[in-house]
Amino acid sequence: MAVLRKGYATANQRGPLIGSVIAGFLNGLMPCMLTFAMAVKATTATSVLEGGALMLAFGAGTLPMMLFISVAFGKMSAKLRGYMFKAAA
Repeated sequence: MAVLRKGYATANQRGPLIGSVIAGFLNGLMPCMLTFAMAVKATTATSVLEGGALMLAFGAGTLPMMLFISVAFGKMSAKLRGYMFKAAA
């Protein structure tokens, strides 16, 4: 976790574009149970290509919602985002 914290702090200092790319790569290192479940399912595939295709389809299926949430949160006011974070907690 210390490595991720340091990475996110570095990403925050690099500016909006490069920082977003760094943070996106770091997100791939964070544990996500849905991703782990799909990775386990991919290991049961009959070939490496089939397992890779399953992971690619999973990623392509989640990408639209991830982009939508990113854009929607970016367009919200800071006050509304604060309320949503408090409600989520």
